[in-house]
Amino acid sequence: MKAIIRDNNYVYFDNITQHEDNILWEAFSVSRPGTYIDPNQRGQWDGVYRKYNRSRKKIARPLLALVIEVCKKYNLPLSITDAREAWKFEVPTIDVVTPDLLPGIVLEAYQTESIKRALAEECGIIALPTGAGKTEVACAICKLIDCPTVVLADQTIVVEQMRSRLLLRDIKEEIGMFYAGHRPDGQTIVVGSIQSLVPPKKIPTPPRYKAGEDEKEYTKKYAKYEAQQKAYDTRKANASELLDYIHKAEMLLVDECDKATSESYKGIFRSHFSGRRRYGFSGTPMDPAKPVEALVVQEHLGSIIHSVSRELLTKLGRIVPCEYRMFCVGGVGDIQESTAYDIAINDFMVENTDFHELIFRIATNKLPLGDGVLILVDRESLGQSLLEKFRSSGHKSEFIYGKTEKSVRRQAIADFEDRKYQILIGGKIINRGLDLKGGCDRLIIATGGKLQSDFEQKIGRALRLNKNGKSVIYDFYFRNNKYLYNHSKARLKIIDQIGYPSMIVFPNGTIDGRELIRSRFKVPSTLFGK
Repeated sequence: MKAIIRDNNYVYFDNITQHEDNILWEAFSVSRPGTYIDPNQRGQWDGVYRKYNRSRKKIARPLLALVIEVCKKYNLPLSITDAREAWKFEVPTIDVVTPDLLPGIVLEAYQTESIKRALAEECGIIALPTGAGKTEVACAICKLIDCPTVVLADQTIVVEQMRSRLLLRDIKEEIGMFYAGHRPDGQTIVVGSIQSLVPPKKIPTPPRYKAGEDEKEYTKKYAKYEAQQKAYDTRKANASELLDYIHKAEMLLVDECDKATSESYKGIFRSHFSGRRRYGFSGTPMDPAKPVEALVVQEHLGSIIHSVSRELLTKLGRIVPCEYRMFCVGGVGDIQESTAYDIAINDFMVENTDFHELIFRIATNKLPLGDGVLILVDRESLGQSLLEKFRSSGHKSEFIYGKTEKSVRRQAIADFEDRKYQILIGGKIINRGLDLKGGCDRLIIATGGKLQSDFEQKIGRALRLNKNGKSVIYDFYFRNNKYLYNHSKARLKIIDQIGYPSMIVFPNGTIDGRELIRSRFKVPSTLFGK
């Protein structure tokens, strides 16, 4: 079997036997857990996602590394031919990668190894957990491979941080930026948000004049419509202009690449970007519970070419050690309550004043001056309720989320980093990627959820270096609803797999997290005070 690279997007197969064809067909077919896989795909679509194009005998180029693994596994002969023209941009040899490559810092050995792997591979994922300095690795790649480059982030707050770091390391004199109205001006390297590349879909509709309606009220409505129409036209024009940067780019870097499975990213990779080099960065690039998304990430960016463990980062002093404590919410006999998950979140978290009081006590109990408490929430109403409770009790605090104005958000983060106040409540915008100077000393996860990648990103907020050299993660062991209960168990299992010490706090005592898992979550009734 021959694999021929004719362009930057696909690998084409020649001299392939029926046996080899069948193996590729099955190896690159994946379904969500519980879905039956039909290798022949006869009749209607069966819910299986297939990444090998059987009729045209081709596969996405970033999947070539997986093809090589499949051929080794099944002992299939494979020769690879690169039929593309020589790339017009120079790629230096790995001997130029030294610890002092970037001004102002000394790179760790694992960082230089990540950079070397990127020089050697045209595409791939670099798996660096929170605190590993993945931004410095990205800066080094941009410095060494001097070509038109676009760096994409999932959140606008990360866009600013990434651009600032590229400028700090003297990668280029000018770094373009696009998000929320900002547009680049011909720079070789531009940083932006994926949202800015997506043209708006909802067209504003003019208001209808109703008989007897006050003229002033109608004028206000029409003025609002005109503003919406102008914003629509501007965003549509900007998206088109920014996509030209993607078309011309020869290298694409994706921060938090586990998010590169959305429809927006699919459109970028399948219809717009055709450059030679692409790299993804994430501490949690692939979630075992999401096999379809894992394959899509590799289809877009390639396989993992280098990874680093949290144990190594802790040993090197790059991140702080953590303890994990879960507070029991609900008592014996409540876990069979089967209210739908969204309703349960609302009933038992968002509108539950006892839950709010518990968070308040965890955050403020014996809080030393200068320590920082970060509280993560998924619901705006919960964040607002907590903010009101803290402020009414005399505790300076802030709540930032997606609707918070960028200038206010930026100032709130800076004030928290300087400990002008000690409690910061954050929505989904700070669940991942945000580099908080000084970290936090207590992290309270008031979100629920069970996906490993999302959860690991959240606990990553507690790993940043802080003045105490350690942090405590607080979570909740819900026993008042079966969905919340199952999610709590899943999170505890993830913590156990990672290796952090854990403890579950009950009304009348505690139990070691690993011991609870081994007992199949059987809790002695004495721990409930009965």
